Amino acid sequence: MIDLIIKSLESSDSLATFLKNYYTSAINVDPKEVVVCFGLNENTIKLLEYYPINFIVDDSQAGTIVSKTPVISKEQVPKGCLIINCSFSIYPRTVSVISNTLQPKKVIPFMQVAAFSDNDLLPDFVKSTYDCWRNRLEKLKLLYNRFEDEESRLQFLNVIIYRLTGDNCRDFGFSVDFDIQYFEDFIRPYAKGVFVDGGGYTGDTAQGYLNFFSGEFSALHVFEPDKGNCIVAENKFSSYENIYIYPVGLSNKNEKLKFCNLNTTFSSFSDEGNVEISVTKIDDSIDGKIDYIKLDVEGFDFKAIQGAKRHIIKDTPCMAIAVYHDSNHFWQIPDFVLSLNSSYRLRFRHYSEGWSESIIYFLPNKS
Repeated sequence: MIDLIIKSLESSDSLATFLKNYYTSAINVDPKEVVVCFGLNENTIKLLEYYPINFIVDDSQAGTIVSKTPVISKEQVPKGCLIINCSFSIYPRTVSVISNTLQPKKVIPFMQVAAFSDNDLLPDFVKSTYDCWRNRLEKLKLLYNRFEDEESRLQFLNVIIYRLTGDNCRDFGFSVDFDIQYFEDFIRPYAKGVFVDGGGYTGDTAQGYLNFFSGEFSALHVFEPDKGNCIVAENKFSSYENIYIYPVGLSNKNEKLKFCNLNTTFSSFSDEGNVEISVTKIDDSIDGKIDYIKLDVEGFDFKAIQGAKRHIIKDTPCMAIAVYHDSNHFWQIPDFVLSLNSSYRLRFRHYSEGWSESIIYFLPNKS
C-alpha cells in the first residue's frame, strides 16, 4: 500500500491532477435539483460563493440564514435531494452515514466538487498534505517502516490517504475514541510517575492520567496558556498535592506571544490574539526525571518538543505527541526525537473520523 501511495504521488504533476485521478469524474447537477450542504463550516461558506446551494444542514443553527441560504435541521432535509458532505474534522463518516438515511438522491464528498472546480475550494489540510508528501516521499517511507506494529502502519496509511483526498464519504475504519487518546494500554509499563501535560485545557487529560493509573503518580505538571481553563483545572485538583498548574504555553524558548484566549480547546497562539502570554521550555520548568510527556498544543507541538531536548536525551520519557496540526509534523517530530535518542520505538494511533487527532507514541526500549 505504501508503494501505491508513493507511485500515485510521483505520477501526479499537481494536486489537481492527483485529485482528478482519484475522483475520476465531475458531478453534474441539474439546475432544478435541490442541493444541500451537510455541515456549516469554512468549506461550506466557500462553496456558497460559487454554487447554488438550497439548504445547509446544521442542527445547532437551524432557523438561521447564512449568505442568504437557510440553515435547517437534518429532519427537514428534502427527500431526493443531492447532499454534499462538508464535514472533515471529527465526524465526517458519521455525517455521511446520517446523510444516507435521509433518502437523498445521492451523497457526495465536498472534495469531488472541489476537485473539478475552477475556483480554489480545496481545504488547507489537503493542500498542505500533498505539498508535504509530494516533496518528502523518502521520509514517508522511512516513517512507515519505523512503526513497530501493523496497526500503526495501517492507521498511518489511511490517515495519509484521507488527508490527501479529503474523501469524507469513504469508510477508512476510523472511530472517535477520546477516552483512550494518550492512554493506550501499551504505554502502561513506562508512563507512571511524573506526567507532563502540554495543552492541559481544564485538566481533563490530567484526570485521565489519574484514572489510568488508579490515582498513583509522583507529580503532574499541567501547562495551559488559557487562564480561564487554568482556573477550572486548579479548582479540580485543589485537594491534591504534587499537581502543578502552569498558566503558560510550551515552546522552544522563553518569550511572550500573542494568544487568542477563548476558554476552549480551540484557544491558540495568533498574531491577532487578544492577550499576551508567556511560553517556556519543559527543560527550564522541570528539573527532575520525567516519565510521560503528552503534547497537543495547537500547532506548537514541534517547538514544544524541541524545548524538552534535555529530558528526551537524559530520561527517555514515554511520549504522546500530536502531529495533525501541521502536515510536516508527521515527519519533523519523529526525525527530531530520534536524532536525540534513537532508542525509541514508534507507534501511531488516530482518534477521529477525519484529519484531526493523530498521535505518534514514543516508547522507551525498557521493560
